[in-house]
Amino acid sequence: MFTFCSANADAATNDMYRLYNPNSGEHFYTANTVERDKVKKAGWKYEGIGWNAPTSGDPVYRLYNPNAGDHHYTLHASEKNHLVKVGWKYEGIGWYSDKNKTVPLYRAYNPNAKAGSHNYTVNKGEQNHLLKVGWRNEGIAWYGSNKSTTPPAVTKYTVTVKHSGSDGKNLKSYTAQVEKGKSYTAKSESFSGYTLKGSNSQTVTVNGNKTITFNYTKNATPPAQSFTVTIKHVNRQTGDTIDSNKATVKSGENYTAQAKAFKYNDDTVTTELQFPYQVNGSASQTKKITGNTTITFNYDQVHQVYIYASNKNSVSLINNKNQRNVVNVVHGQSKTISAPAISGYVLDPRESPQGSIVLNNVTDSQRVDFNYCRQFKVTINHVNADTNQVISSGSEKLLEGENYTAYWKKDLTNQNYFLCGENIQTGSRSVNNISKDETLTFKYKNISLDQLNTQVADQELSILNQYRSQKGVGSMTSHPIVRQAADIRAKELKTSPTHYRPGGGTAQDLLESLGCYGFTGENLYLSSLYVDTIQSGGASGIMDSWKGSSGHNANLIYGNQTIAGFGNYFEVDPDSGALNIYSIFLGSRNVF
Repeated sequence: MFTFCSANADAATNDMYRLYNPNSGEHFYTANTVERDKVKKAGWKYEGIGWNAPTSGDPVYRLYNPNAGDHHYTLHASEKNHLVKVGWKYEGIGWYSDKNKTVPLYRAYNPNAKAGSHNYTVNKGEQNHLLKVGWRNEGIAWYGSNKSTTPPAVTKYTVTVKHSGSDGKNLKSYTAQVEKGKSYTAKSESFSGYTLKGSNSQTVTVNGNKTITFNYTKNATPPAQSFTVTIKHVNRQTGDTIDSNKATVKSGENYTAQAKAFKYNDDTVTTELQFPYQVNGSASQTKKITGNTTITFNYDQVHQVYIYASNKNSVSLINNKNQRNVVNVVHGQSKTISAPAISGYVLDPRESPQGSIVLNNVTDSQRVDFNYCRQFKVTINHVNADTNQVISSGSEKLLEGENYTAYWKKDLTNQNYFLCGENIQTGSRSVNNISKDETLTFKYKNISLDQLNTQVADQELSILNQYRSQKGVGSMTSHPIVRQAADIRAKELKTSPTHYRPGGGTAQDLLESLGCYGFTGENLYLSSLYVDTIQSGGASGIMDSWKGSSGHNANLIYGNQTIAGFGNYFEVDPDSGALNIYSIFLGSRNVF
């Protein structure tokens, strides 16, 4: 953000300037006045001298984070090197730490800040205050020095020089600062209507505050002659005289005439002054009067632009002062008319796409219209269905009457959050013709797909054994080898949804490659359900599907099998957020 500039190495200590960014909350420290002034111009608040740094000692390194826009300072080379490795830019040695450890600088850390997360101060009270409001104490960052001593000041005294008239008038006064023991010479000056009495110069030796006075005699003045000054106010567009007035002024005097402010009240807006004319040029003219004189002020006509603000939805005018604002424009000038800020409304880009209108060469009063609407907030919450905790949230601003569709948050699947159905089958929720703030909620289950596979497989085995018991055949147990084969086959269904494996062969071949030689049958199932439906009834749905098919049902109740494996592979549908299900049942005799 700022180029590093070194401090003055010839001084015994450097003043360390402290600045504050009210937008990011970051404090910035530098010994370089050019850098300090550049940062101030960029909008930072200058907070004075933070401490005095020695011109030599232990180096304090300065780094910059181009992503967060944040500076960091450290005495430790290891911390510097670590930050450089993770992307910080090293900007060199900012200053030095006092080896004598004269003045400690305390370091505090704000864990909640994205920028300006560290603060450094010599003020123990400031440090303690930050700790009370939640900052973490990180001890002493480095040490400053006491400021270098300055040479003793030279003693000076004030010499006041006065030029006084015999009529008591102070013609002129000024002061000078003179070193103790030095001499000072003042000269007289010339003043119209006065004659100097005495010497035209005076010299004093300064050993304390002194006053030198030059005295002048007031000259006799002849009686003054008077003249008439006529002040005319003229319409520059028509040449007509708008108004005139006169004044009597003594000869030789300066007379200052002032332009007039012509004002009138609008009939419908009695509290708002309008201006039919505006002076062209200076609003005052001064002339030395030596005869009858005419002073002329030229005026341009001023026209009124009436600004109206409307809301299409309520078919009404909404801005103040009898539903309008007024802008005065000088005749012939161009004017950019900006839409006024209206509390509770925003400019409607559908009706008024431009926030301003340029009027060129205005020669008459006219009306300008802007259209407004209300703005509403749509909050999109992604919620843990079991805890009701918001795991992600966002918002959008909509104009009155707009439609909006929010979509499920796909990247939450990386954290094992999967979308629930809840009467939503498209992975989106919508609000139409918005007229108030709205909240759209998506609910998710927090479970890994491996956990879901295990959960469903356990439910399937339980349902299978209940069913076999009803049919009068013995129960089956889950065997890890058969379960492993079932998981492999479930995943293979994604590319080859048949009883043949993608590379050739069958489930029996797979089991035998794993050392099991008792294969009795295989059932397949493909579907798509939301995770909450899978958890609440997915296993029973799969088993019911197999029970309803004679071939699959025979595999389930075959008596000469004792071990089983259920495998369920899930794939997220990127559009709907549902889980595509690939399920396998493998039956086997316990032959290894």
